[in-house]
Order: sequence, then C-alpha cells, then structure tokens
Amino acid sequence: ITAFARLTPEACQKLGLKPRPESRAGIKHEIYCRIVKKQLEDQGWTCKFEGQTGNDPHKMDVLAIKDGQRHDYEITVHLKNIQDNINNALGHKLADKVIIVADDKEIEKCRTRTADEQKRYGDALEFQPISEFYIK
Repeated sequence: ITAFARLTPEACQKLGLKPRPESRAGIKHEIYCRIVKKQLEDQGWTCKFEGQTGNDPHKMDVLAIKDGQRHDYEITVHLKNIQDNINNALGHKLADKVIIVADDKEIEKCRTRTADEQKRYGDALEFQPISEFYIK
C-alpha cells in the first residue's frame, strides 16, 4: 500500500522545504506521477520524478531509464502544454520515447490534440490510460 500526504506550508517551512501551491489538478497530477513511477520501478526501470537529462532545464514528469532507453512519461491532467512537452523531449532528443498518460476518457482528446506530433515522431509517441498502471 502506498500512502500520499501533502505537507502544510508551515510544515514545509519547519523542514526547510519550498511549499508547493495547492490545487486539485496539482494533487491529481502528483498522485498519477507516483502511480506510474511505482509501477515502472516494479518492472525494473530506474525512475526520476521531475527528471532531467544533462543540463537541459526541461523537467519530465517521470523519466524512466532501463537498458539504455530513456522514456519520458508525461502525465496529463489538462492539455495545456502537451505539445510543448512532446516537442521538447523528442525534438531535443532528451528521451527515446514519450508516453502520454491521462485519464481513460482524456486519451482520445490527447490523440486529437497531438495529431501533428504523431505524424512527426511516429512510434516514439505513445498513449496509455492511467488505468493501465493501476495494481491489478
């Protein structure tokens, strides 16, 4: 069983941590990232939450590395910057593959929004509903 907790701003201050803004989307995004990271680690991937490669400032939601492959798992709770994330990771060769993870009902919206990127990057762009990462 995995538990999630969000520290209050006061607790962050006492621990010397930067407080994170509270929002429903932010909490949902973080929980999804942790679910994906946990399942990938169980499959033998080494994962970095908000991972970066080299000196590039672009942070990937979950950077998974195994057998020389780098996969960028972009967790999408809204479509605001989905295309930028794909183009950053694949266009700058920061990852070999970008996997867009979203709610089951949002996957088709993701596919529609990224039709140009799908043509440009082909098999290097995948889509997986978050339900595929749930414990079965």
